[in-house]
Amino acid sequence: MNNISELTQYFTNSTFFIVKRDEFVSPEIQSIISKLLISPSTEKYHPKRKNEYLLGRYCAYKAVQIFNGTELLSLNSNDDRTPNWPPDLIGSISHSNEYVCAAIADKTKVRCLGLDIELLGRTKIELARHILTANDLKEHTHFSAEELLTFIFSAKESLYKALYPEVKKFFGFDYAYVSEIDFKNQTFKIFLTKSLNSEFGPQNRNSFEGRFALFEGSLLTILEIV
Repeated sequence: MNNISELTQYFTNSTFFIVKRDEFVSPEIQSIISKLLISPSTEKYHPKRKNEYLLGRYCAYKAVQIFNGTELLSLNSNDDRTPNWPPDLIGSISHSNEYVCAAIADKTKVRCLGLDIELLGRTKIELARHILTANDLKEHTHFSAEELLTFIFSAKESLYKALYPEVKKFFGFDYAYVSEIDFKNQTFKIFLTKSLNSEFGPQNRNSFEGRFALFEGSLLTILEIV
């Protein structure tokens, strides 16, 4: 298990920032959120959804500030609800019941970026038929069945977040499988089973290695595709 302060080491080519959801009311966070240019449509969100949306934008703001010292005051959503990142950056935002986080990278150095955060073990076994393929790992020494299912779910979420902005195509859990989780080196391997476009698919680029971190009962999966 890692401490939350150690998570940045897992981001080799990108900049990461994370915050606990219950810190939303802190003066520092509220001060920055008050400066952000937020779409009026967020006023229709349920309070919990609105808070996580604002915290996501706050984390993106902090990640960009750490990366290049500028202020990302506006980060609206595209029609498909993905963040509309500045032309020179790519990024990914994720949230769980306890945390919200974001990572950003220089678009000329990282092709695709995806991350996902989950409460480890939260994915129930009855959902396995919706998540697993025949080639996914069936068991792992370091994980219970529900923890492994959560891991595979998270890894596939990270892959989707990484590739969707590039391929502009929705794809489900059946498009990929997790073949290996290296607990010692905290890496995992994930493969595409179906074609997404002329570049990404079984006949071309289909293999990706990601990293993962375990901390405070949570799991973070990361894919930086260069």
